[in-house]
Amino acid sequence: MSLKLSQYALLTLILTLLFNSPHVLWGQISASQPVTSFGKEFMVPKKEVNGKLIGQEDVLIQEVVITDAGRRYRRLDMGVSGTIDGWTVKEDSAFQRRQFGSAPEFTFTQVGNVSRRFHGTLRYEASKGMGMTLNYPEAGTGWNKKLFVTVHGTGRSFQEGTLQPWNKLLNPSQPWGDISKYERLMLDKGYAIAKTRRNASGQTGDYSVTLDDGEILEGRNVDKQPGLSLGFAQLVENLLKARLGQKPLRTYWYGHSSGGMNGRLLNYVPGVNVEENGRDNLFVTEKERRRFVKTIEITHQLYIVRMNTK
Repeated sequence: MSLKLSQYALLTLILTLLFNSPHVLWGQISASQPVTSFGKEFMVPKKEVNGKLIGQEDVLIQEVVITDAGRRYRRLDMGVSGTIDGWTVKEDSAFQRRQFGSAPEFTFTQVGNVSRRFHGTLRYEASKGMGMTLNYPEAGTGWNKKLFVTVHGTGRSFQEGTLQPWNKLLNPSQPWGDISKYERLMLDKGYAIAKTRRNASGQTGDYSVTLDDGEILEGRNVDKQPGLSLGFAQLVENLLKARLGQKPLRTYWYGHSSGGMNGRLLNYVPGVNVEENGRDNLFVTEKERRRFVKTIEITHQLYIVRMNTK
């Protein structure tokens, strides 16, 4: 019995085999033994909020050298701990109650939650998954001087088991097993890739929030906190400058679902997209203000309709 395949079916079969076998597509991959270090010198300066210093407090690094078909890369799993300020609500029945966001008019109002908002501070922890994985070509091996930052959507939770501690992500036998094929292709093009992770579930909160009056609310997450991911990106820029001799010429934000919404908020909320020197990048000049175009997120409006009809 013989089997005949059309040229299209054969092409499909070949592509399926390639994309399901990273060793076939990219060659033999190996990783060195991990080395643990600290990275406080790369942290972004803290800001003062209501008399308190808010920001990154600790950076832990687990590093390996990855060799792929003769090319060498660095993989750094980075755990970040610190504090962040924002707003939350108290009502148990309120949609998005688990969220602790920096822009309450977007986080709550646009989904129909008009409950009273309360300002406070949350301390996030590397041990509960907060941080990122940075992959980049070793010095002199083809870095294109650009950084590609990915920001995932809602749904990650330490308590739910969908977010692991910062140093439990590496599989030595498959050192790139937890990055997407898209991220891997960007790495092949010479980009440094920072895959950020944050506690973003709307069902189970991993942290407590201390309100300005001292009251403590349990079970909160940091999904709509664009300043958090921006701070991670700035931390990586500082590290790359130390490792590769200069900061990236361009940094790109690639967000999925809620990660994309966080990217939008950078262009809507004053005081979020701020450089280390305190310069606010939002609508600085009249030319930039004229170029601004309001955007309606149709896809996420469909999410809202579905959620509000339950």
